[in-house]
Amino acid sequence: MMQIRSQIPNLFTLGNLFCGILAIIYAFQWELSISAYLVLLAAVLDFFDGFLARLLKVSGDMGKQLDSLADMVSFGVVPGIIVFQLMKLTLFLENPTFVLSWNPFLFIPLIIPLLSAYRLAKFNIDTRQSDSFIGVPTPANTLFFIAFPLMLEWDGELVRHMHIGDEVYSNFMPQMWFSFNPFENNEWSGILLNRYFLSITAVIMSFLLIAEIPLFALKFKSFGWKGNEIRFSFLAVAAALLIIFQFVAIPIIILLYILISILKPLIFKS
Repeated sequence: MMQIRSQIPNLFTLGNLFCGILAIIYAFQWELSISAYLVLLAAVLDFFDGFLARLLKVSGDMGKQLDSLADMVSFGVVPGIIVFQLMKLTLFLENPTFVLSWNPFLFIPLIIPLLSAYRLAKFNIDTRQSDSFIGVPTPANTLFFIAFPLMLEWDGELVRHMHIGDEVYSNFMPQMWFSFNPFENNEWSGILLNRYFLSITAVIMSFLLIAEIPLFALKFKSFGWKGNEIRFSFLAVAAALLIIFQFVAIPIIILLYILISILKPLIFKS
């Protein structure tokens, strides 16, 4: 009975990994919004595997290693591929005749899985990160990037061009995108489908993964207000932003999380 109970959190971790694998498949089929939703589900499963491990008191090295491997796929490889696909689309829309495979901008998003792997390995051996984080957690970094296709879908333009068949243009782009100009009557695509924006955000957010910046963790040892003031306040603000701005709020919430963590010592001092 004890052995079965000890595997329950691992089943949630494997569910996280399964969602990550599916997200990769859908991302390469240009179903980026579906890929993003799968990552959101993976994040929920990732939260509950740790929660159940603590609740059932079955934490161990096996679960810790399995969790890192699953996180590397769902929160390392997937965001890199999503930004890679968005960069590919951006370069194609700028110049459909350009040979994408030789464009250096196309490979900048790959820094996301590289530094995510470094971040996860560092987390496993860093004893300082038991109750807080040093550097942006990989799930938070991933949520920042998966918001991009969701914002484009929510904006109402790109979603009509995401359903493709077997034919692709020059083995890169869907035929439907050939005559699609995302910079007309579209609020977000002009920002998100920009090679410099994608490159800068990929580099900055990736280096924040390994930066020596202390960030608070959303781990509740108790549910009382005392000692959890920052956590409850942040969750309340995040919920309000999501209700008001929907998917647009996700990058704002992640940036707010980083900002509050940096200002936390000053807040408590005052």
